[in-house]
Order: sequence, then C-alpha cells, then structure tokens
Amino acid sequence: MTTDKEKNIREIVRALDRVSESSLQNEECKQICGNLLDAFYFACKAKVEFAKEETESLGFSLVKNIDKILSGILQFAYFFEPREGPCALKYRSALQYVLDEFKDFQINESLNTGQNVLDIKIKQSDALKNLDDAIDFWKEDLTVGLDIEGYSIESLYRPDDIPEHHTWWLPKNNLSNSVLSPIHCGLSSEPSRHGERENFSEGETISTNIFLICIVIIVALKLKKEEKHL
Repeated sequence: MTTDKEKNIREIVRALDRVSESSLQNEECKQICGNLLDAFYFACKAKVEFAKEETESLGFSLVKNIDKILSGILQFAYFFEPREGPCALKYRSALQYVLDEFKDFQINESLNTGQNVLDIKIKQSDALKNLDDAIDFWKEDLTVGLDIEGYSIESLYRPDDIPEHHTWWLPKNNLSNSVLSPIHCGLSSEPSRHGERENFSEGETISTNIFLICIVIIVALKLKKEEKHL
C-alpha cells in the first residue's frame, strides 16, 4: 500500500522529470515549474521528511534543474497578477521547504567549500527577490482594503500546517492594525518594479492639476477678451 509520503515523493519526481524535459524557451516553463513547486508545497504541508537516499536523489535532480526552476519562478514573479496571489505565497513556502530539507545536501564541487549549491543559487537569485516583491505588492493592496479577484486579508493567513518561520504569511491570531501595517507585512521601503503603480498615480495627479490650471487660464483670457469688446 502506497503511503502519503511515497505519493508526495512520486509527485515531486514526476514534476522534476517534466522540468528536466522542458526548455527555458518553452512557454510552458512557468506552468511546469509551478507544478513542481505545488508538489513541494503539499509535501511541506504534510511535513514530509526525506531519508538520506531520498535527499541525495532529489538533491542531484534539483541542482541539475535549478536554473530552469528559477527561470520559471522569475517568469511568474515578473508577470505577476493579483489573481495569482495565493500561488505566490505557496511557491515561496515551497522554496523555503527546499532550503530547509536540503540544507545539508552537497555535491562534489561544493564539498571543499562547505557550501550548499541549492542554498546559494536560490538565495542569490533574482527569482527569489522578485517573488518576495510580488508578495509584498499583493499584501499592500489587501492590507489597505482593496478587493482583488475576490481575495481579502484572510487570504494572507498562514495555514495551520505551514511552519511559523514562513513569515510571508500572516498569523491568524493577534491581528491588529500594527500587524497589518506595511512594516509588519514585510513591505520594503525600497522601490521595486511594482512601485511603478504608485508612481503612475502620482503622475496622474500632476497631469490632472496641470490640466485644471490650463482651463482656468483659458477662461480668464476669454473673460478679459470679452471685457475689451464691451
């Protein structure tokens, strides 16, 4: 009889095989990598702990395909849409699960340095930074009360079976205005590509003010001209 752990591992192996067969130029790269992250996310929820031989087998496959995986995540994050918000949180938890479960995994070329290839590649990647930016962007809208695609602040609550150190989720208990502030939501004060939205709003306001000033000037000139005729 197949155990839940065996089912989780089988799904991960199947998803890794699909990533291995895909191309970085493939339009399905984002979806294929998403399926892999889903598999790791469900393993995380099930609290699956890999045996040494499983860590080695999956670890080698992850290292072999990590560039493709990060490319798929980067595509997702760069073209992020609010309706994909829950996926962003799940993908981030999946990545953290990989970092936690494979923290001791090393391949031959990294043994001399004592460094973990997966840890280095993931943490230093643009994919991780852009994914965090996408999550912050979504949090910002939800915490100010914007209703996007039917989601609300509850969509940010951390599921019971997700570890507490996955802090991109919000805790279900003790929520207050301070918790929902940009700082506590993990929002960065540094500008990101999602900050373009704020800049656009400011530019829109300036354009409107200039337009109104022009109207006032035109009306004043017209009245002055009429006074001369009188």
